[in-house]
Amino acid sequence: MNKTKLLYLDDFALLTCQSRVVAVLKENDRDVIILDQTVFYPQGGGQPYDQGIIKNDITVFNVQEVRFADGIVKHIGVFTGMPFMAGQTVTCSIDAVRRLLNSRMHSAGHVIDKALFELGFNWLPGKSYHFPNGPYVEYVGSLHNIDIEKLKTDIEQLCVAWATDGLLVTARVMDKEKVLSDEQLKRRCVFIVDLPDDTPIHVISYGDNFASPCSGTHVKNVSEIGTIIIRKIKAIDSGIRISYELT
Repeated sequence: MNKTKLLYLDDFALLTCQSRVVAVLKENDRDVIILDQTVFYPQGGGQPYDQGIIKNDITVFNVQEVRFADGIVKHIGVFTGMPFMAGQTVTCSIDAVRRLLNSRMHSAGHVIDKALFELGFNWLPGKSYHFPNGPYVEYVGSLHNIDIEKLKTDIEQLCVAWATDGLLVTARVMDKEKVLSDEQLKRRCVFIVDLPDDTPIHVISYGDNFASPCSGTHVKNVSEIGTIIIRKIKAIDSGIRISYELT
């Protein structure tokens, strides 16, 4: 089975598309739809999956969950009519409100990364959690001799400045060799070394001097994120966790 084409990587604002049904399956008593291409984001990288509907003239499939495995996107949900047949053309529409919230949460994490970079911290990015219920980003580093309250304020002030300036967010595709030759990019996404050599790397730039390999969805302008509040900065076993919220 061919890999699913991920249309959201080409346009983060794309909310609908036409697709061809590749397969209709049952997994753990749940209906699963596989398409040739999709705008639905499958959960991963700390970002929640999209929800929405897939439909044709006679049937609607309510997408409740989206997962990714071996290059294939699995749309999991419930039919309200007769199941689709392989080869049929369908229309995909994602929940725009949910996507925007998830993109804002995800983008906020990258803006915090950028703020730390601008402030001269060389912490290595680690685990992230961009869900609405308590988002955070983690780093390998140390808080020794760091004024935490000042750091919180410094990050927030930079975030406000970039939102006020309308800092642009752009995407480009690079090959693995070019990414690995850029020490800044390589440091910000350590899993790149384990990817196959022919894997395209999607690189997201926040302004002209900060970029990170990432396959999630993002806003197109930092002003779309809203106000980023740093709730807590604390030491954890693996390094540092910065918790944040949006208003």
